Amino acid sequence: MKITTGLRIALMLVLAPIFDREERRKLEKHTRLPKDNLRWKTVDPELYKWFCAVAAANREVNGLNIRKFGGFSKWNPVGKEWNRQMFYDCWDIYSRQDLIETIQFMMEQVRDDFADQEKLPKEAKVWQLQRLIQIASSGYLAGYLTLREALNTSYAAGVLLQQVVRSWEELASEYVKAYKQYLDEEGGKERQAAYQRLRDASHSIYKAVPFDLQLKKTW
Repeated sequence: MKITTGLRIALMLVLAPIFDREERRKLEKHTRLPKDNLRWKTVDPELYKWFCAVAAANREVNGLNIRKFGGFSKWNPVGKEWNRQMFYDCWDIYSRQDLIETIQFMMEQVRDDFADQEKLPKEAKVWQLQRLIQIASSGYLAGYLTLREALNTSYAAGVLLQQVVRSWEELASEYVKAYKQYLDEEGGKERQAAYQRLRDASHSIYKAVPFDLQLKKTW
């Protein structure tokens, strides 16, 4: 069977990086994080809202808190276990090292191909960049990343994401298109419906902060 460019990209993005992890199959119980004295009070609250809005439709489908970084309060013990379970069920990620390798792979892929539409089309870039923001926040709650690492990853992906799409509507459209192409049609429809519900809500998360917000790194 001839592998087309579209199929190659789909396989590359869905299967994600495949590392030799046979010796790391047990979920990491105790994670050593580098020292980090960064606190949320140092972070622009509008940027916090923006990160939450980027991941809102997906978090809505999963029944998580769309106004919390990573979908849970940092002090909710369920958040750590839920995100760790999600990582090894959906990403084959079992440790801090696994997550960092995955983030590096995804970011390098987007940066290397950023100017080449033939290699990585718009929906593929949106797919990777939005997922980077999602897994960075999830990695923070899972105890695999420091707050600084999670914010640096989210900020870098966010700056690139604003160069690819120009509105919440366009972001949702491209993400749903990618979801249907790389994962499944039904899941894409669920996320499209979730976006529309959140968009039309009286206190819409998308009205709380503009997509073209000037992202400020204040830490």
